[in-house]
Amino acid sequence: MPEDLKRAVAIINSAKRESLTTHGAFASRPSKKSRSSYLTALDLQYISPELLNVRNLDPDTYQSGHEVVYIADFAPCLAVISSKQRPRRMALKGSDGRGYQYLLKGHEDLRQDEQVMQLFSLVNTLLSIDTTAPSVNSTSGDTP
Repeated sequence: MPEDLKRAVAIINSAKRESLTTHGAFASRPSKKSRSSYLTALDLQYISPELLNVRNLDPDTYQSGHEVVYIADFAPCLAVISSKQRPRRMALKGSDGRGYQYLLKGHEDLRQDEQVMQLFSLVNTLLSIDTTAPSVNSTSGDTP
């Protein structure tokens, strides 16, 4: 991962709810009774203007026989998901014109997430091999 991208992700993940700015990029931490007033978005222009202005960033991920997709630009706003750890969802556009979304999590053990992803991959592989398994997109009326 390029150093610019690593630095940007570190800045985003280290953003604290307790910090206040005059631009409203962060909200103060509400009391336990008013959890609904948590911040739901972060403006990238206040967190990392450099990242917002980056164009055609090389993600250093290559697959043999495939065209390299560069990061064309980042979305101007990060969504803050309203769960216990408050991860951020970052959207970006690839040079292929497609949109990509990434979940940024801080201060967590990602091994459990990796194990769950491996389990889902295994189940998908087994279901794709098993011709007797009912299809998810089945149109027959006899499937419960």
